[in-house]
Amino acid sequence: TEGWWMKLTVFASAVAGVCTGGAIWWFIVGGVAVTTVPLAAPTGSMVDPTNAAALATIATEDVYISEAKPTITDAQVVLLLLWVFGLCQYAYRKMVGVPSQRHETDSDRTIFAAEYDEFTNVLKSCGVFGAIMFYMWLLDDRQVLPIHAKHYNRDLFLFVCLSIMLWASSTVKQARKPRVPKPASPPVNMPLDKIPGDGDVAVAVPPPAAPAVVEWKGDYLGREQTEEWKGWMQMGFLLYHYFAAKEYYNVIRVLIASYVWMTGFGNFSYFRKTGDYSLWRVLKMLFRLNFLVCVICLMMNTDYVLYYICPMHTLWFLSVFFVMWIKSDWNAVPHLLGLKMGVYFLVVATVWEIPAVFSTIFTPLSFLLSTEGTMHEWTFRTTLDHWATFVGMMWAWGQPWVKNTMEDLETPGNESKAKMVKSGLLVSGGLIFYLWYTRIFMLAKLDYNHAHPYYSAIPILYYIYCRNLMPNWRKWHLGLLEQAGKITLETYLCQFHIWMCRRGDRYVGALIEIIPGDYHLVNFMLVTAIYIVLSQRLFDLTTVFSSYMLGSKPPTNDQGLPWTAVKMRWGKAVAYFVVVYAAVAMYRNVMHGPLPEFHFGSMKSLDTV
Repeated sequence: TEGWWMKLTVFASAVAGVCTGGAIWWFIVGGVAVTTVPLAAPTGSMVDPTNAAALATIATEDVYISEAKPTITDAQVVLLLLWVFGLCQYAYRKMVGVPSQRHETDSDRTIFAAEYDEFTNVLKSCGVFGAIMFYMWLLDDRQVLPIHAKHYNRDLFLFVCLSIMLWASSTVKQARKPRVPKPASPPVNMPLDKIPGDGDVAVAVPPPAAPAVVEWKGDYLGREQTEEWKGWMQMGFLLYHYFAAKEYYNVIRVLIASYVWMTGFGNFSYFRKTGDYSLWRVLKMLFRLNFLVCVICLMMNTDYVLYYICPMHTLWFLSVFFVMWIKSDWNAVPHLLGLKMGVYFLVVATVWEIPAVFSTIFTPLSFLLSTEGTMHEWTFRTTLDHWATFVGMMWAWGQPWVKNTMEDLETPGNESKAKMVKSGLLVSGGLIFYLWYTRIFMLAKLDYNHAHPYYSAIPILYYIYCRNLMPNWRKWHLGLLEQAGKITLETYLCQFHIWMCRRGDRYVGALIEIIPGDYHLVNFMLVTAIYIVLSQRLFDLTTVFSSYMLGSKPPTNDQGLPWTAVKMRWGKAVAYFVVVYAAVAMYRNVMHGPLPEFHFGSMKSLDTV
C-alpha cells in the first residue's frame, strides 16, 4: 500500500508540474505583438561626444531590432517542463522525507537513504540551474528589459580595465607549496648492529642525517599562475566585447591563441605525469566543455559552433589525448615521443594547410559544425590557432629541462652567471618580440589573420619567460584573477545572454538596461554583478551534475561510481528528455500542423571577434 501511495503522489506531482509549466508558458507566449522599432543610440558616458565620426556612424547605422518574439521550439518547451517537474519532485521529497522501505539489513537502508538524499540535492541543483536558464531566456530571447546599442569610448574602456587590475593588485596571494613526503622517524631506542666478520663487536647505528632544507622558489607555470593568466585574459576578452573595442582586435587574437596554447600545455603535462588515459577522464573533460553549451543551444535555439571556444577546445583536447594515448609506453622514451610529435606536426599541417583535406574530414560533421549551411565559422576559428596546441605541447615537453636549468642558475653562488644569462635572454627575447610587434602585430586585421597562426607563439613564450623570471614572481599571484580564471567557460557562455543580448538575429550588439535612462555605468555595474554571480553558480552546478552523472572518482576506485550506475543514470536522463520531447512534438503535430524540423538555430554570429 505504501509503495502504491508513493507512486500515486509522484504521478500527481508530475501532472502538477506539467500543468504549471504549461500555464507559465501560455502566460509568457500569449498575446505577443510583432513590431519593429529603432534601437536608440545611448547618450551620456557610453558615447564620446567629441568623436564626430562615431556620431555620424550612429546617425546612419542600421540599428533596428525586432521585437517579434522568436518561435518557441519543442526543445524549449521540453526544458521548461522538465524544470517544473523537477521542482515539484524536489518539493515533494522535502515534504515527505526519506520513505520507509523494507530492507534486509541496516546497511541497505543506509545506502538507500544516501542515494535518496543525493538525488534530492541533484533535483535542487536542477531547480537552480533551470531558474538561471529561464532568466537567460527571458533576458535575451524574450528581451523583457530595455536595451541600447554598443558604442566605443576608448577612455572609458581603458579606465575600466585599469580599475580592475588595480583592484586585483590588492588580492596578492602566495602559491601553495608542493607536498614533500616526510622522512620516516627513527626509533627512540636505537638498536645495536653487529659488524660482519668482527665477532660480537657491536656498534650503535647513527641516526640518519636530517634532509637539507631547500628553499622553495615557486613553480614554473603552476596551477595558480595559469589560472591568473586565464583570468586577466578573460577580463580583456569580455570587456572587448562589452565596449566594442574593435581597435584591439589583434590583442584579442593573441589572447585566444594563449587559451588554445594552454590546452596543449596542460593536457600534455597531465597525461605524461599521471598516465591516466581512462575513458572516465575523457568523459569528465568532455562533460566539462560541452554540458552547459549544449543546454544553452537548446534553450536559446542557437548553433553549437557559434560558441566556438567549446568545440575548438574539444577538438584540441581530443587531439592531445590520442597523441599521448597511442603507444603510451613511448612517452617515456625521448626519441620515440619525438617521433609521435613529428607525426602530429605532419597531421596538423596536412589538415589545416590543405583546404581539400580539411573539407573532407569535417564536412561529415557539418550538421554540428555549420551555421546557415556553411562551415566558414568553423574553418575560420580553427585555422587561426591551429599551431597553438602543438607549440603548447612542445613547451610542456621541454619545461622540465627549462625548470632545472633555471633552478641551477638560481642556486647560491651563481648570482653573477644568473644575471648574465637572464639578462641576455630578456634582451634577445625582447628584440624578437619587438620585431614581431612592428612587423606582424601592427598589420591590418585581414593581413594579421593570415600571419597570426605562425607567429602567435612569440608573445606567448616571451610572456611566460618574463612572468617566471624571478623566484618571487613565481611564488605570488593575484587571487582575484585566479578566481576569474576558474570560471572562464561560464563567463564566456553567459556573456551572450546575461551580460549582453542579441541585436536581432545577427550578433551580440546590444547592452541590457536594468535602470532606464542615461545610467550606463550604473547598469554596467549591476548587470556585471548579476552576470558574475550566475556564472560562478553555473560552474558549481556543472560540478554537481558531473559528479552525479560520472562520479567524483574513477569507477576503478572503490569509492567511485560503478559503470553500471553511470549507464543507468545517463539512460534515465536521455529517456526523460526523449519521452517528453515526443509528447510535445505529438501535441504540436495534432494542434498546429506538421512537425517542424528540429535544429539548434540559425543565428549568424554571436560576436564579431
